[in-house]
Amino acid sequence: PKILRMIVALRKRTPDDIAEEETLLALYKAALGMA
Repeated sequence: PKILRMIVALRKRTPDDIAEEETLLALYKAALGMA
């Protein structure tokens, strides 16, 4: 599943990369009305 690849990729990222991605995910969720 794609989610497993995302989790593996997240573990290789730096804290800054993770924080940036979480910010983007929050924006996407808000745009989709999920926030």
